[in-house]
Amino acid sequence: MVIGIPELSLNNNVWIFQGNPEYYDFFSEFKDESITEGLWTVTRYKEQINKGDIGLIWISGSDAGIYAIIEILNKPEYREDSEKLKKYWNIPSDAANKEWRVQYK
Repeated sequence: MVIGIPELSLNNNVWIFQGNPEYYDFFSEFKDESITEGLWTVTRYKEQINKGDIGLIWISGSDAGIYAIIEILNKPEYREDSEKLKKYWNIPSDAANKEWRVQYK
């Protein structure tokens, strides 16, 4: 499903976010039309990521590649994943972990 590509200006950074399908079912989340915003775990560059930046979602595995272009909606916050997204974690205990996360659409 294509929702739209965010606009990019010279003031925006572009980040590559890596995902592992062994831990999280990205493909099911991406197909879920009720989800228009999500959260992505951030492990590096927390201080440099800003609202309005662009992200490229790269999924590893046998079908590795970039699967989404996202707009970052906030600076990273230390929080749990949203209730709506927890069902996509392959390891249920990972869903409850507090991590640095950015909200995106």
